[in-house]
Amino acid sequence: MARKYAVSALGELLIDFVPNGKDDNGDKIFAAKTGGAPANLLSVVASAGFKTGMIGMVGDDMFGKQIIGEIEKYGVDVSNVKVSGSYNTTLAFVSLDETGDRDFSFFRENNADTHLSKDDFDPAMVKESDIFHFGSLSFTHEKVREASEFAIKTAQDSGCIISYDPNYRAPLWKSGKEAIDVMIMNIRRTDILKISLEEAQMVADEQDAFACMEKIFAMGPKVILVTDGGNGIRFGLKGETGQAQAYKMNTIDTTGAGDIFFGSFLAGFLKSGKTIDELVLEDIGKFVDRAAYIAAVSTTRHGGIASIPVEELQKL
Repeated sequence: MARKYAVSALGELLIDFVPNGKDDNGDKIFAAKTGGAPANLLSVVASAGFKTGMIGMVGDDMFGKQIIGEIEKYGVDVSNVKVSGSYNTTLAFVSLDETGDRDFSFFRENNADTHLSKDDFDPAMVKESDIFHFGSLSFTHEKVREASEFAIKTAQDSGCIISYDPNYRAPLWKSGKEAIDVMIMNIRRTDILKISLEEAQMVADEQDAFACMEKIFAMGPKVILVTDGGNGIRFGLKGETGQAQAYKMNTIDTTGAGDIFFGSFLAGFLKSGKTIDELVLEDIGKFVDRAAYIAAVSTTRHGGIASIPVEELQKL
């Protein structure tokens, strides 16, 4: 019997302020775009026609209202998104270089997403999910870390597939060592891992992508996806490996592209109707290729969720 949710996720919900030209005085104009890696991913999977559910916290402010309205518009169940009257919604300001690659300045200390507790959501959403997804940013603060641990244990006990994206953001960690320790801990309980080459090099202490994958497979994941921007994707299934090229587009903004890639991959996997044990490497290659194309299309638009190519996802 199918579960209620294809994917549920716990994690950060925030507003990305993305550059949007300059005014008459030459000052930068920013557009407020709904973001947060888990919410981006869920919105992608929902756009492909699957039921998804978000667990998180926003402030009782204009930005919190925007986030809830936006992800709900994409079809994400927001019944476990708590609205806090005590803490503001997290904000991030994005800078873009000439290639569309981005850097972040976060305003997150003592903000809503870091104060989510395990008592703030109904664990039934996790129990009733085929896949439970999370990232590392819900491990940077004690309270939300406890909530994350509770959700992951619930998912494991319920037989959910666990997907994980480290989504390393250096300014949000006390040290690189702490971030690496958390990434390794979480990789050890992950079935499907999406990881950037930089993150893979950090946790594996290797430079070559395939050497990294060999060490990471020994940690436990069944599927590994290593992204490297325009240099393409290395992928693997139970120790077997392959690679796919990146699609070249007129890129203006890469915000959310990794989340859109991973969400598209998971949607392709769900569409196949196969279990992880039934997959072969050729299947992974097909999911990766389609996801890479969809992610590339997203980089021709601004924002994270706002850049989701819904029309392409509906063709999966």
